[in-house]
Amino acid sequence: MRFIFAAIVTACCLFGALPSANAGSYVGVGNYSGTPSPAVARLFAAYPNGGAGLIAAIRELLLSYPSLADDVAFLGTQGNSGQEQAASAGLSQAVTILVNRGDNGGASRITNAARSSGSTTIQTAVATAIAATVSFNTFQSNNPNKETNANCTTSTVSAAQPVTTCQ
Repeated sequence: MRFIFAAIVTACCLFGALPSANAGSYVGVGNYSGTPSPAVARLFAAYPNGGAGLIAAIRELLLSYPSLADDVAFLGTQGNSGQEQAASAGLSQAVTILVNRGDNGGASRITNAARSSGSTTIQTAVATAIAATVSFNTFQSNNPNKETNANCTTSTVSAAQPVTTCQ
């Protein structure tokens, strides 16, 4: 609990004023142009080994500023494996929440960033999160009595990213 609180406080300090206009972007698969937002760069510098703190900070950043998804995906591909896994999980968690909120624009920015990153780790994590969310939401909308499905299982796809699959 203290760790999550510390991650939130760190994120608030790092994101006091986000200069998203300074963000770079992908122009084609694997072709990143510009310089990543200083706020995103500070996040990756604050968590050099990735981990739960970076996952939470990325998720919270992208929920407020999905326009920074390209920067997160790019720095995830440039960092070590721990940072790439954290970027994958943070992007996945953010896209799941945005889809459930009905923020298709924000979810689309994250999906496009994952696709453009060229990283199969990031692409697979985001695609899996979207597929699981759409599948679950379809099940819920086709289930007017909101019955539970006894054939649902929860598994970990990447870096503590739980995914529920129903058959």
